[in-house]
Amino acid sequence: VQGKDAMLGANGLLYKPVQKGDKGQREVDFYEQVGSVCPTLRPFLAAYFGTHSIGEKRYLVLEDFAVRYREPCVMDLKIGVVTYEPTATREKVLSELRKCPAQASVGFRPCGMRVFGTRTCKYRMRGKDWGRAITPITATQLLAEFVCDDDKDRSTKRMRRVLPRLLERLGELEAVLSELKGVRFFASSIIL
Repeated sequence: VQGKDAMLGANGLLYKPVQKGDKGQREVDFYEQVGSVCPTLRPFLAAYFGTHSIGEKRYLVLEDFAVRYREPCVMDLKIGVVTYEPTATREKVLSELRKCPAQASVGFRPCGMRVFGTRTCKYRMRGKDWGRAITPITATQLLAEFVCDDDKDRSTKRMRRVLPRLLERLGELEAVLSELKGVRFFASSIIL
């Protein structure tokens, strides 16, 4: 949905910039090893096709699962109550805590979203500042904005169609994650 570096997309593939340093290499290692280390997690991930370099920039090559939809709606959620690694510096910890103080109690933070409105035939875009404003009181409102349409009649239909499957799939993911032993995730996102 957004990020420090733009993702490139072509022919059903996304090219996600590999972050600098150890963090970027850990993400590459994760995608390369997830099939053998956590096979039950694989169905929840975009297909991974290796890395590709364009000039000096290295990219993860991932399936663009949104291409199969006419007007895809996408939300990027940073999940968990801790968004920094155990080895993070004090400055990094404080920086992460300042980004969204309520994330520790809510358990997630929207990083951005793009929702198609059938009345306006336009996308509603929300960025990281919108998500950082989350509070325990507004958390459900932020999520509702993702599944609601800009047409009230269609909103109810969309919610009835989308919410049960979304909640079912999130429950399946939670079950898989709770069974993983010896694996910890930091600063991880899920794309809805």
